[in-house]
Amino acid sequence: MSRMMTVRIDSLHYPGGSDPVLRGLHFDVNPGEFIHVTGASESGKSVLCRILAGIIPSFEPAAIEGEVLFCGRNLAGWRLPELAGEIGFVGDDPLNQLFCATLKEDLAFGPCSLLLERPQIVESVKRAFRFVGLNGCENRMSETLSGGEIQRAAIASALTLSPKLLILDRAFDQIDHSTRRDLWCKLDRMCSEQGKAVILVDSRSDECSAFVHRTIVMERGTLTHDTNRRRASASVAGKALLSVASGAGSHARDGRAQSCRSRNKKINADPIITVKDLWFRYQDSDFALQGISLELLRGEFVAIVGENGAGKTTLAKHFNGLLRPSTGEVIVNGLAVKDCTPARMSDHVGYLFQDPLMQVCSNTVREEVGFGLTVRKTPSLIVNERVESMLKRFDLLDVADEHPYRLSRSKLQRVALASCMVNEAEILVVDEPTSALDYPRNREIMALLTRENSEGRTIIMITHDQVAAEHFCGRIIVMKQGRVESDSSRGRKLEAVARA
Repeated sequence: MSRMMTVRIDSLHYPGGSDPVLRGLHFDVNPGEFIHVTGASESGKSVLCRILAGIIPSFEPAAIEGEVLFCGRNLAGWRLPELAGEIGFVGDDPLNQLFCATLKEDLAFGPCSLLLERPQIVESVKRAFRFVGLNGCENRMSETLSGGEIQRAAIASALTLSPKLLILDRAFDQIDHSTRRDLWCKLDRMCSEQGKAVILVDSRSDECSAFVHRTIVMERGTLTHDTNRRRASASVAGKALLSVASGAGSHARDGRAQSCRSRNKKINADPIITVKDLWFRYQDSDFALQGISLELLRGEFVAIVGENGAGKTTLAKHFNGLLRPSTGEVIVNGLAVKDCTPARMSDHVGYLFQDPLMQVCSNTVREEVGFGLTVRKTPSLIVNERVESMLKRFDLLDVADEHPYRLSRSKLQRVALASCMVNEAEILVVDEPTSALDYPRNREIMALLTRENSEGRTIIMITHDQVAAEHFCGRIIVMKQGRVESDSSRGRKLEAVARA
């Protein structure tokens, strides 16, 4: 079998950096392979992806010792436009890859740029929409989509060029469980039947193992494991990460039990959020919410789950006034949200967005964490005390003077969460808080949320992490097509867990 790509990276340094970001990475990529790359946060996975996509060093400067050969040619000799149609890349921020008025135009942009014939363009766009399951969304604008739908659209835009190698860097973080598995199955079949190769960066090793052919584990910028055994790969990856995951898992179990014991004391029958016959539609689209009525109790830890496009985020944005009902009413802490500005509602509701970059507006981590207090003209002494406390709590003191954009995704997630919590709002809405985190960081965040809940704060978590929802939340609301499909309390199960 002829190799598609040969990777021989002895070291990679960024300008001004003394320590190598990558070192000793030697492996091959063969036609027909579906490769899973995993490892702890900041182990170099995303840097590796940008090298293999030709972004480094062509677009992002870096000093590389070694070479990457693609189809027998040194990748450093290719210009990025030459790689269009050869190597596809989808990063962890899909909105950077969607910039046209409609999804149909976004998907057609690449084939049009390569001057393909119109019938070929039309067919490739239709095929990509079918592949990711977004039929019927051709004329929608990207800003009207859920996070998972946006990720699927970005994957579709890469597929329209039918690349030989497709690199997916955390491109499934916000895609629901069933759709994610369906897409992985299709990618597996595409590799086997068409001889294409896929490199997937994802933290869900156990789930990936049923589909991938090979797993590469990275740690501190180097390759520690590389196995070709299908379905055995997860166990290898799991063993490689077990030492760090087990400690976090124990911490999470302790936190869960603590929360279970205290939740019974903190929850009361007083609803902190009341939703009455809520309907909402985006401009020129069908109703995103259809007749939702529910009460969320003070002190609850609630998970809102459901497939992409079910209306989870749309519902949550009504709690702090970012969206206003088409009809119906939302009352938070006795306030009719439709009569309040989002600024006023932020005193009651802290909100963590799916994409933490949407919340960054300061030049340093310290300023970002304290921004909400500063704009309220809180006395500087109180601001400094609360910010210092949050920096310690989220392990951010070492990057306090860094620009948030220079941080890894996992650290940026912690910065965004700290900035939401610093104002001490009674309600905290977190939209996919663990989507970009490895297992230890995932459980650290869940332990933090559990502690906040045990102290009386109401937590509303939108998530596709079924394990987190089952283990940490006292109530699970399932949404489907803009309606509440089920609403179940997990209280008895959690009490049993706490007693154990």
